[in-house]
Amino acid sequence: CAAISCKKDSKQATDAPGPAPYAHGTLMETPIQKSIGPEGGTIGTPDGRFSVTIPAGAVTAATGFSLQPVTRVLELGSGNAFRLKPENVPFSQPVEISLHYDDADLDGAAPECLFLAYQDTAGYWHHVQTALDTVHRILKASTRHFSDWTARRSFAMDTDKRDLEENDQAKLEISYQDISDDPAGQSDDLLGPTIRLKEHISDWKVHGPGVVKGNGANAVYTAPATIPTPATAYVSAVVKGMVNKTDPTREGTDGKVILEKRLNLGGEECKITVNGTTVILSAATITQVGNSVLLSAQSGVQGLGLSFNVTNGDIIQGKTYPVGPRDQPGRSMIATNLVTGKQYASEYTNCDPLNPEKKYGAGSVKITVWGEAGDLVEGSFSATLYYDDPHDLK
Repeated sequence: CAAISCKKDSKQATDAPGPAPYAHGTLMETPIQKSIGPEGGTIGTPDGRFSVTIPAGAVTAATGFSLQPVTRVLELGSGNAFRLKPENVPFSQPVEISLHYDDADLDGAAPECLFLAYQDTAGYWHHVQTALDTVHRILKASTRHFSDWTARRSFAMDTDKRDLEENDQAKLEISYQDISDDPAGQSDDLLGPTIRLKEHISDWKVHGPGVVKGNGANAVYTAPATIPTPATAYVSAVVKGMVNKTDPTREGTDGKVILEKRLNLGGEECKITVNGTTVILSAATITQVGNSVLLSAQSGVQGLGLSFNVTNGDIIQGKTYPVGPRDQPGRSMIATNLVTGKQYASEYTNCDPLNPEKKYGAGSVKITVWGEAGDLVEGSFSATLYYDDPHDLK
């Protein structure tokens, strides 16, 4: 484990405005609740991404704790934030915040760039000292108060286009978030505005097909003229002179951090494997109406449809959606005629004409990657599906 702090570069931020408050994110899904007493305990998300450990003696009586995902509002934030309660309750012992980071958090960044941050009631975001465990991929921090918490990136490489055809171009840019002293005198620094670095960037490279030309914090990647099969290219750049050489998680002037961004070549691809048979579908769309999100893919007469009922219209990365009624939040429905050509679905109506009843098979859908617009969506599903064989009732 290593303690992380952020490099404050006064040369970059001299002309930048000071920290400004953000609107708070929108609550998502149903809160996770747990009563924890003086003996201590842990509350966390089912997927293990976010958890809070309350040590023995932190509270003097049984206390209701809750955490709930909220939409991201911080520009260089990564994934959803989490609202922790109770607020305004002092803890006798500091509690521990833990967040497991994944490949989506590292896309365009590096482990040394990841920190935990919280938003106060006035809307300001605070940088906190964070412990980094690269072996288990965990960020940890201690606090004596609750609010909205998230993972953030101090440096980040972003692109205007993730999926590229032949000869397509993508613009890439590296951003940095400065920190400044809290005028109220609190120990945690305030996060400043997101700025585009004008210096400290070098060695733009591409690993895979295509070429990249960089100038400072900006670069342009060009896909090759021929992409025989879908491929992946990784564009990287080096941030120099803003971290310590012996410990890149610390500020300094003689070290470097390497940022890398994934680009998908060969157009959008929808690849689905059913019982060992893989089907490449030629067209895939994601549409949303209210809280209903539909992923559909088609190739000729074969297709697949996955629908979700989600709170506030937001899919949560890493969440599992069990099969069930489509009008219930957190439930999914599956329909497909892949492989067999017959239309199967995860729900059916029984054959009793006097007392028809909807039935649901066992199963669920898990979304493992759900990024920004233009990013790949990845996941898996396993379910018992039913085929309705038409017949005459006599």
